[in-house]
Amino acid sequence: MNGTMDMKNIFYGASSQVNGLAYDWLSHNLYYTDSLYNWIAVLKPGTNHTRTLIENALDKPHGIAVYPQKGQMYWTDWGEKQKIQQANMDGSNIVTLVATGLNKPMGITVDYAKNRLFWTSTQVIESYDLVTKTRTQYGRQSQNSFIGVAIYQNYMFATDQGITLSFRRSQPQLWFFDLNHKDQKGLRLPLTRAPFGITMYAASRQEEDGNAPCAHSKCAHICVPKTHRWGVTAQCLCRDGYNTTDNGKTCHATSTSKGAMYIYALEDRICAVPFRKTMMRKTAANSLTYCFFNHSVKSYKFRAVDFNYREGEIYFSEYGTSVRTIRRARLEKKSVNSVLVYGTGDVRGGSWGTGLKEVLG
Repeated sequence: MNGTMDMKNIFYGASSQVNGLAYDWLSHNLYYTDSLYNWIAVLKPGTNHTRTLIENALDKPHGIAVYPQKGQMYWTDWGEKQKIQQANMDGSNIVTLVATGLNKPMGITVDYAKNRLFWTSTQVIESYDLVTKTRTQYGRQSQNSFIGVAIYQNYMFATDQGITLSFRRSQPQLWFFDLNHKDQKGLRLPLTRAPFGITMYAASRQEEDGNAPCAHSKCAHICVPKTHRWGVTAQCLCRDGYNTTDNGKTCHATSTSKGAMYIYALEDRICAVPFRKTMMRKTAANSLTYCFFNHSVKSYKFRAVDFNYREGEIYFSEYGTSVRTIRRARLEKKSVNSVLVYGTGDVRGGSWGTGLKEVLG
């Protein structure tokens, strides 16, 4: 925050539509929404630990906010059925808080002091009391297009991209509201470019707690706070592709890979690239990071590929050696493979079950 332009990549594999970020300062995790893949995930900055938390109950998730003191997270979804939702921070127990009167809800934040949610809904900003379940509106204007919202003490800040009128586009703006005065129309600062997200950088927004559930955890990968009837406790999570038998204290690679990946033959090797890496130029199809079976002694040449998702296996034909074969390998131990059929011809196609050529998670 000293004005320099130094940046560091902490995660590769997001799509072009990561519209929401929320940092849990007590457990040191970063949550994000991805509107292209339609999931909510958590990652541990500084590591390669990423866990997809929710992916089946979402349409177009946008903003996200966390309440680590209570073990809760909240997000906006402006898909076909627009809604404001809540869940435990491990992705369990999804609850819809608001499902009516919304118009493309986007940014969302929590007022921890007052136990209220705030979100933008195009022409208006709304708040929701987490105790009384009541809603309040602020700053309704016909020419607004609110995107992000932030709270600091009794003040609210919002970004507004404006709307396109028949003859011009309304002015992009930054709005300031004094929440001590409910009917205040707000002050605005004209901007030269369309703004997006906004946050409030202040110590009071992230008060430390040495007794937070994850402060002394021994989770192998990721620790998140989780709400129970008796309070908030630490919950260990393994990164995608791993599971645990001892509540997350140790994590082991699973026999199958969570999520989609595309598998293809590349002459002397086979490559399996996670679908979420598709948008990444550095680690997409031209990268050998996700390839295996490259052998310096045997002259392997691979052609046809298919898979058995339930067993976590892939099948492939090989014609480079003197005895041509069809082989099998487990994704858990890709370097180990066994022969299914000896003495084949030039097998250029193969199918297991439905014959799909991609792994669907």
